[in-house]
Amino acid sequence: LHRDLADARVLAGFPPPPSLRGHRRLPAPAPTLRWGLIVHARLSMSDRPSQLGQRTLSAAVFVPTVLGLAWLGGLPLPALVAAIVGRGTWEFYHMAAARQHRPDTWLGVPLALAVVAWAAWRGSDGLTPLLMGALLLVMVAALRRGVEGYGSDALVTMGGIVYVGLLGSAPL
Repeated sequence: LHRDLADARVLAGFPPPPSLRGHRRLPAPAPTLRWGLIVHARLSMSDRPSQLGQRTLSAAVFVPTVLGLAWLGGLPLPALVAAIVGRGTWEFYHMAAARQHRPDTWLGVPLALAVVAWAAWRGSDGLTPLLMGALLLVMVAALRRGVEGYGSDALVTMGGIVYVGLLGSAPL
């Protein structure tokens, strides 16, 4: 048997099989979950008020502030970069924790800020020993938390340091 693409049924000329009966307490099968989620998502998004005004106001305040700090240079620029990297690293670890990873936030955020401080002070000179020391600290801390998943925990922690800390300090 071949499927006729013009026919909406599963096999051409044959009706789809009936749905199986659910649990004994359920009289009939429920509608498909995917369709229910799509309809619910559309309804909930249309019911929420728009945040365009709040976003426009914060952009009107923060964009000139960030541009002014970048134009001034000196100490305000590394302070701005450190604030962004600190918050970004924390957010990175928060998202990883939502995916069942266990990053060491209390070690990773200060090490990412140390990368920013090093980049502001020395540039990229000697950054490799700093990152190797950070890797050693992260591995020891992950092993102290237990051997269950220590490799992935250490890699996620180190990933936040390198991804957010190193790339975030590029303007310096």
